[in-house]
Amino acid sequence: MNWIPIDSTEHERRMALWRQMENMFTPNWEELSAIYFAPSITVEELIKRYAAGERNFIDISLPHQADLTGINLAGAILLGARFNHANLTNANLSNTDLRYAWIRGNFTEANLEGANIDRADAGGTIFREANLFNTVGWFGIECGALFEDTILRDGRRHSYEGRA
Repeated sequence: MNWIPIDSTEHERRMALWRQMENMFTPNWEELSAIYFAPSITVEELIKRYAAGERNFIDISLPHQADLTGINLAGAILLGARFNHANLTNANLSNTDLRYAWIRGNFTEANLEGANIDRADAGGTIFREANLFNTVGWFGIECGALFEDTILRDGRRHSYEGRA
């Protein structure tokens, strides 16, 4: 696994950001979201850098509703990454580090086997026929996430709507 250690200071910094984001659902949502979700990388650049062997994509932010259908990011470090309503249908995210990531979007048939999802925000995410087998940690927020015919961490195939 390519997971990097996080010291206590970095953990507290990320938790402070999490608390801010949890309180963002206000009438000023669009204004505030521009601060947190300003694109820092294009899909094309991400694919090119990954193909060149780069695996460290800490705190990247992809464009709103980015189409990542079929993308292979196996083993990537996506700590704190922001996939703002992205389409990750058929994506391979096995063994990725998704701690503290904002992974809202469509994960239909996505493979997250062995990924570290600790404190990732999956609120409103669609996991349809996805593979979450052997994931590490727990989603920080999964309120309203849809798990439909999805393989859970323990290998059970299940359907339910997640609640925080």
